[in-house]
Amino acid sequence: MTISLNGSDLTVTQVVAVARHGEAVVLAPEALTAMARARAVVAEVLEAGTPVYGLTTGVGERKSFVLDPAERRKFNQRLVLNHRIAQGDAAPADVVRGAMVCLADLAHGLITRGGLQVAENEGLALVSSNAFTTAWACLALADAQTLMDTFDVAGALDLEAFGANLTCLHPVIEQTRPFPGLAATLGQLRELLEGSYLWQPGAARFLQDPLTFRCLPHIHGAARDALGYAQTILQLELNSSQSNPVVVTAERRIVSVGNFDIGPLAAALDFARIALAPVVTSANERAVKLLQAPFSGLPAGLAAAFATPDDALSELATSGQAITVEARTLAHPVSYELASSVKGEGIEDRATMAPLSARRLADMVALCTRVAAIELVVAAQAIDLRAIGGSHGQGALGLGTGRAYRMVRELVPFTQADGTLPADLEPLVELVSRGDLHPGEPRITIDRTAVGASLESLRATRAAVRD
Repeated sequence: MTISLNGSDLTVTQVVAVARHGEAVVLAPEALTAMARARAVVAEVLEAGTPVYGLTTGVGERKSFVLDPAERRKFNQRLVLNHRIAQGDAAPADVVRGAMVCLADLAHGLITRGGLQVAENEGLALVSSNAFTTAWACLALADAQTLMDTFDVAGALDLEAFGANLTCLHPVIEQTRPFPGLAATLGQLRELLEGSYLWQPGAARFLQDPLTFRCLPHIHGAARDALGYAQTILQLELNSSQSNPVVVTAERRIVSVGNFDIGPLAAALDFARIALAPVVTSANERAVKLLQAPFSGLPAGLAAAFATPDDALSELATSGQAITVEARTLAHPVSYELASSVKGEGIEDRATMAPLSARRLADMVALCTRVAAIELVVAAQAIDLRAIGGSHGQGALGLGTGRAYRMVRELVPFTQADGTLPADLEPLVELVSRGDLHPGEPRITIDRTAVGASLESLRATRAAVRD
């Protein structure tokens, strides 16, 4: 499948397909036509000698410096080269592919090795683009959705492992709290637990379970709504102009704007991480509860026998807590941060920190994936000790949870009385990362009506500008 870019309908799914699955990309004919029209206006402005920021002048504190006509193209070349200030490790390959040729480093490669000649204003357009942020945000949000589906599976398995009360999934919940993410989560949990022994009368051990079990749908639902909001904003950003200045074809002029400021996306990604923090905290807490005899009613540490001095799986609580703490620190908002307002003689006194917001979401998802793997191992051990779903016959697991349990056990065997902690959880971490534990389609609650209306308005505005 070849993805055609026309500037109006690029989706998060398409960006992921390009970045991770090698889908080809072409420019749509209408996009080439729009670019040609805009370039004609640029030529007219240059011919008229009208002062335009970044076109006939320098940028930043050098905005008052008038460029010699013979130096304008060389200036744009140097503008790209002077923005190669990246530090640290190289960006992941999928992020680089997703960003395409809008990173200064990639543009540098095209200039120095590919022979690309940058025309007036094109260097500024390259370095002003937020493609690096939007690409990373697309991948991070896609991974966050996969993670949420896995956390639903692990949470449902926790309910069976704990012998929880399934009144926490009663339909009255979405009737009295009509949040889209909550309804989607409840639906998935019921599907996963279809046929579970917990639906039988008297199966629950308590009238009310700890809040991390009882409020599982609400916690996950809130995160889904936050991710849905972030994806709504990202969908708009993918199809919006981030240029400065902007060519107004209808007026045959070029105007200076601040379209490179993507505060809405930076804040939305902050929101997504904040909502994800309670999810990972609760997942770890449920695992800890299962490892504690007073809560689980099972041997301490989920040992294979009550009378043993071994720690069994207890130390998984320690590692889970450490990873959870690290993940939670990444939830701290960054969209209001600014290191200094002195750059550019005080002109460049604002920064959204959107690249950091996107990277932190990706890093947080990676850490949460490990917590989910630990949660699954603990739940599977508790299920075995309760003699559920096997030949013991005390009860059956749900259709979805049973499938997940078997997949976990293929990678991590039951810890015997004389056994030690699982030697390697990496295969399970990889399984969680791929999203293989959840058989259904990923669900993320997007305000499609709002997105559709906003994109339609954007298309109409662009058509007016072009015509």
